[in-house]
Amino acid sequence: MPFKRWIPVALASLAFLLPVTVAGAATESPTDDGAAAIDTQLDETEVRLGADGSFTRRLTKRYKVLNERGKKLYAEAEFGYRPDSETVTIDRAFTVDPDGQTHQVQANAIADASPYSEEPAYDRYRVKSFTLPAMVTGSVCEYQVTIRGKNRPGRFSDSRYLQGSEPADTVRYILITPSSLSMQTDLLNAKPEVPVDSQTTQEGDTVRRVWTAHRPKPLVSERQMPRWRDVATRIAVSSTTTWRAVSDEWRTLSHNKAQASSELVALTKQVTAQAQTPSEKAKAIYDYVLRDIRYVAVDMTVAGFEPQSASQVYQNRYGDCKDGSTLLKAMLTQAGIPTHYVLVSTNERGRVDQTLPNLSQFDHCIVAADLPTGRLYLDSVAKTTSFGDLPSMDHGADALLMSDTGGELVTLPGSQPGANVALSEQTLTLMPGGGVQSDVREQFTGTLAAAERQTYVGRSPQQISDEFRRQSEGLVAGSRLLTHRVSTATEVRPAFETAFTYASEDFATVAGDLLIFKLPGMGFGLGLFSAEHRDLPISWWTRERYIDRAEVTLPQGYRPRYLPAALVLESPEVGFTAQYTYLNGRLSFEAVTDYKATTVSPQAYASVRKLFLERARFAKSVIILERDTNQARASQTGH
Repeated sequence: MPFKRWIPVALASLAFLLPVTVAGAATESPTDDGAAAIDTQLDETEVRLGADGSFTRRLTKRYKVLNERGKKLYAEAEFGYRPDSETVTIDRAFTVDPDGQTHQVQANAIADASPYSEEPAYDRYRVKSFTLPAMVTGSVCEYQVTIRGKNRPGRFSDSRYLQGSEPADTVRYILITPSSLSMQTDLLNAKPEVPVDSQTTQEGDTVRRVWTAHRPKPLVSERQMPRWRDVATRIAVSSTTTWRAVSDEWRTLSHNKAQASSELVALTKQVTAQAQTPSEKAKAIYDYVLRDIRYVAVDMTVAGFEPQSASQVYQNRYGDCKDGSTLLKAMLTQAGIPTHYVLVSTNERGRVDQTLPNLSQFDHCIVAADLPTGRLYLDSVAKTTSFGDLPSMDHGADALLMSDTGGELVTLPGSQPGANVALSEQTLTLMPGGGVQSDVREQFTGTLAAAERQTYVGRSPQQISDEFRRQSEGLVAGSRLLTHRVSTATEVRPAFETAFTYASEDFATVAGDLLIFKLPGMGFGLGLFSAEHRDLPISWWTRERYIDRAEVTLPQGYRPRYLPAALVLESPEVGFTAQYTYLNGRLSFEAVTDYKATTVSPQAYASVRKLFLERARFAKSVIILERDTNQARASQTGH
């Protein structure tokens, strides 16, 4: 389509990701100006570690509800845990209304359920939640929750936000560890508007570390901003000192999981029977896993890092990312292709803190295949991504490659110029009465092909027809869809194509001897650049190019009276060119929008916004055709 399809990343309104508590009555909020939903009076997390790996995490939170939005967003609290190694206790939870009356959370307002109950292999994660009662504007809500569990002795990592999207008086993180446990700490994304005090004291055979943020300035979410973890002030801690230790931990968890059973040996031979080269074998195996193994979307930080065996994944025919990667790795290895697990911190999560090695920084798992032509990264759950490509969430992401010699931090390949292209070509035949018939052909490559392919996967013929009807009516209101065609959505090829034909009797405006119209689909708007100012960068994951072409056959006897002037707009981040030409009764148009960078800084925002304003003004321009009266007169007289 002829303009970038902005898909803003919706960030949840984060008060402070981890829940909190303490007792107190309603107090006046210093920031009750309508912008905030709540005013957090205390948000405290205390973690106590034992030498045997046991831990106690106590979460305490108290906040005042400022308006209806606060009631909607903060009436419930939930806490994830693994029942095989953790317990959750609600120590207290209540609401104090503006009259001073206390309302305790009742047993029937507490729930404990698995979000993956339909997937038994992942039913080892549960969520305990409760709803705070009698919440009205002005109520003060408070709760304290304790999570107890046990990890491997000497292994601990954590990350705690000290800045959120709502105002707060005090945000505190307390870490109590045995003196014998070495701990690395780092205050990330520190800024003057989030003052943080830190204290470390020795208490017998334990060390107590405390970080406190006093009245941290709220971080206001902006459309398509960087990941929250990349901009919000937070404290990160880890007992692991090297990435080699992290890779050793992963090897322990994944040991022998990618061994091929006799069943998988036979399957690999069958899948690669027609393949000759290592690359062809890798593609055949990749296509098989994408096609036949159902993806279960479970974050590794939730489901745990230990994969199922390749044989189990094959028997189940489903798996999460690490399971799909394990099957993919087993089959590739069986086909004689060297492989490595790769743990990824996707673009949905953010950058890796390289100074604090730990597994919990990674939310995804893929495979690196070493082919004669070079190393290729394969994502087993990217169902609409063609062989050789990566989904946009992986582009340029930080990753840990499990090489033979240990863990190696790498950056996954980013999108190259010209790799992600959307080409739209319209051939329009204009009628003297203002009607039009148009043939539209679209071709998508790279991540844009994957995204467009996803639109049609699993849809019925009627749903696909309805989608094309929606597109044609989006180009010309009231148009009739005549034909449509789409590439096979289940066949993952490098390019994805669609085509459709539509007609409309009411396209151009007839004004005497004039026909006035705009090319369909020229809806260039401001998109992410509607705001006059931004505090945070705009961040998208891939570089993309959008090419829009149109050829209009004019009615006999008409010629252009007015065509918009050519436009060339350039910045380091975005480029836009557009030009109309006329020759022998045909009007041609081409526009190219190039997203050359993946970030627009706040400093560059104003200049890029100016470019988008110019582009939007250009899109308002109309084309005016006039009847050639001399030609018409000559035609009537036969000269």
